[in-house]
Amino acid sequence: MEIQRKLAPICPAPLSDAALDRAADYAEAHPDKSGLAIVNDLSRLDAEARVCRGMKVKG
Repeated sequence: MEIQRKLAPICPAPLSDAALDRAADYAEAHPDKSGLAIVNDLSRLDAEARVCRGMKVKG
């Protein structure tokens, strides 16, 4: 846990709830492959940032 604590400040910031809501709205408005790919990438990046910071992953 000491290593994780030291690395947390350089981890990317997770997405805010508002950003996650915008991504969900985008997915609903663009239900095609491209829209889904964008939202999947944002979701993955958010999850990776949360893991890096030792936070619980939303899901």
